[in-house]
Amino acid sequence: MKKNIRYLYLMLGTVILLFAGLIYAWSIFKGPLKAQFPMLTGENLSFTFTVSMIFFCIGSILSGYFSAKIAFKIRLVFSAILLGVGFFLISQIDADNPGNIALKLYLFYGVLCGTGVGIAYNAILGSVLRWFPDSVGFASGVLLMGFGFGSLILGGLASRLALSMGIMSTFFILAVAIPICMILCILALKEPEEALMAAKSTSKAGRAEAVFTPSEMLRNKFFWLFTFWTILISSSGLMIINNAAGIMESFGAPAIAGLFMSVFNGLGRVFIGSTYDKLGDKKTTYLNAAILLMAGILMFIGAKLNMFLPVLLGLLACGTSYGGAPSLASAIIKEGYGAKHYPMNFSIANAQLIISATLGPTISNFLINSSGGSFGTSFLTIILFSAIALILTAIMYRFQPQ
Repeated sequence: MKKNIRYLYLMLGTVILLFAGLIYAWSIFKGPLKAQFPMLTGENLSFTFTVSMIFFCIGSILSGYFSAKIAFKIRLVFSAILLGVGFFLISQIDADNPGNIALKLYLFYGVLCGTGVGIAYNAILGSVLRWFPDSVGFASGVLLMGFGFGSLILGGLASRLALSMGIMSTFFILAVAIPICMILCILALKEPEEALMAAKSTSKAGRAEAVFTPSEMLRNKFFWLFTFWTILISSSGLMIINNAAGIMESFGAPAIAGLFMSVFNGLGRVFIGSTYDKLGDKKTTYLNAAILLMAGILMFIGAKLNMFLPVLLGLLACGTSYGGAPSLASAIIKEGYGAKHYPMNFSIANAQLIISATLGPTISNFLINSSGGSFGTSFLTIILFSAIALILTAIMYRFQPQ
């Protein structure tokens, strides 16, 4: 029974991260907010998302730091409250007298919602994965699929609500519904007994589980090389995912076709996570980088020949690789550096998102503007980044923690 009940907890954790993943639906909120508050600039709206990503990482680090002091359910309830308060405060902004609307969005969406999502992300992975010491890749992939699909599923619902009821009413509905749904799932969650963990405290290779403190992990060469690898993969994915609709339109396809990249972003998390359980970390790391290389080549060929199909296939492959990176990071940090300090170690590793979320879109905007709107140089950059990632994989596994 205990072995089967863990799949219920996996499902509950996935649903919680589905709600938390709504933060990635900012692109859906931008248009209605701009229409409601014309004084907002494109820079204001873009920076709001940047702030949310920074505080997502900060929230994850805070959750990891307090993981040994504050129960995971309390941290999760606090995260749900932060999300509810953030959305509620946005819904109460006066359209006739909004004051410094940009600053309010930075604080309400960026700081409050971003921190809440980071706390939930870390607490769920730190607790639910403890039920799956024998298939950490699969469990990570399923949880992160929920997080990736949050913007796709709930973002679509929020978009329809905004059209029918207005953006401010939509934020009010989210402020009420999301905390309630999250807390109902949180109440049913449990962590496994320590006895269950002790019975499975060896790795797949049969050696005793590693125990690295955060400071020890930060002194390990593999960690820094893997972090650079993750930045290359994530930045490449963000270069494309932020422009997916525009890329599709430029090759004569409807903009909505770009959403398929988000689908493969979610599916890639389960695929790469499951592959990790079967092939191990080194082969799966090579595979993930190779998929990105294939994506870059397909998209570049499609751009040169002005053909839609290679670009679409490359887009889907890029989404798969981009989605696979966090699944790999979650599994590698847990198995390579141990479960004892995993919440803090993983939050530190996840901080690379601040760099990736800045680097990817910045490079993309520069290349598109400098090439007169062409995506060809962006595709070439992805080929370069993936090639470096493949070389880096060969180097970093010489320093793998033992």
